[in-house]
Amino acid sequence: MQVLADLTSSRRQAAFGVTARLWIGMLVAGAGAVFLYNVTLSDTALNTIVYLGSDALAVAAIFAAVLLNRPARPRAWALVGLGMAAFMVGDLVWYWLVLVEQAEPTPSVADFFYLAEYPFLAAGVFMLVRTRLDRGVVLDTLIATASGFVIVLELLVRPYLDTAQGSPLEIGIAVAYPVGDVALLAVIA
Repeated sequence: MQVLADLTSSRRQAAFGVTARLWIGMLVAGAGAVFLYNVTLSDTALNTIVYLGSDALAVAAIFAAVLLNRPARPRAWALVGLGMAAFMVGDLVWYWLVLVEQAEPTPSVADFFYLAEYPFLAAGVFMLVRTRLDRGVVLDTLIATASGFVIVLELLVRPYLDTAQGSPLEIGIAVAYPVGDVALLAVIA
């Protein structure tokens, strides 16, 4: 029996070593990407590759963590990963439009992916924090969210709407971003 316990323990230690090396590798790759991004600001193509690579690394890290760590709520983390993936696709489309098509990407298909991030992240975060919901927490969250939403409306949305020019779609997309930010903060709170 002791031999079996020792064997299981050594497997766990070996698996931990591989996992630790993987995370250290991802940390080094992420730090390297940040460094490269800041060093190559004058090289648009390289800068874009580094930025999109960082996006892909973040998405890969989330899904790798779900597979390797088997968290209590894997669906929640998968939703967070899907939100990050939607953002990454938005970046990819945006850079394609700007660098290859040389178009002004506002509004564009990229906005669809950027805005798709919000419901995925909100659902994932909600699933992660739902165990602590009680009436007091809900009321506090509603008060904080309403206050934050009023501030966003008065300082960001209203001044924009007063001077906005463009189609209703353009205006709606521009307003959707700060509203999505406040909604995401409400879920986090």
